[in-house]
Amino acid sequence: MYITVDHEIYGNGTGSIRGCMIDPAVEMIQVANRYGAKLTFFVDVCMLWAFREAYAQELFEEGYSPDLELESHLIELVKDGHDIQLHMHPQWLRWSYEGSGQWNLDVRLWRLPEAIKSNVVHSVEDLFRKGKDTLEFMLQPHKKDYKCEVFRAGAWSIQPEKEILDGMKAAGFKIDSTVAHGMSRKDELTYYDFKNTPDNKVYGLGEKSHL
Repeated sequence: MYITVDHEIYGNGTGSIRGCMIDPAVEMIQVANRYGAKLTFFVDVCMLWAFREAYAQELFEEGYSPDLELESHLIELVKDGHDIQLHMHPQWLRWSYEGSGQWNLDVRLWRLPEAIKSNVVHSVEDLFRKGKDTLEFMLQPHKKDYKCEVFRAGAWSIQPEKEILDGMKAAGFKIDSTVAHGMSRKDELTYYDFKNTPDNKVYGLGEKSHL
């Protein structure tokens, strides 16, 4: 059994690293430590890329550097024996920073398949390689055997999945952690339907890359 956490601020760009990620992680780890458990955090790299780009463009107010705060937090997690794996909310691939911690995100890219159809993603394989490289470059100096090889789609919205799973496999990913057996949702932004998925299957990326 794995205890997993989607690690991110809110999908509309509100919230803070400390309030949405660091402080809740500390509380969860305190509970996990009572039972000798470790957690897997699925970190939204699209959000991290936006933080880094905004910092490089000197858009942040003095003393505000969420990219550096997040990196330090993730490094401490792996040093403490927890795991970090890949998560993506593609609306962060098109952003503007409005100041005072407020972001404007392109919700037309909310679902990964929609982001892939747009010109914001060069190729699925390249997107996943960039995500993998981002986390491994950051964390391997602090945990030599660290590997990024598991993915979970933002808002569970991975369908239609074939192109995505094929790109993941080509980029070296071994497991998709998106499927939630029996669950479904369809609203203005989110769509997934896992009602007919088997409840006893591990979704590794084998030859038949379908859910």
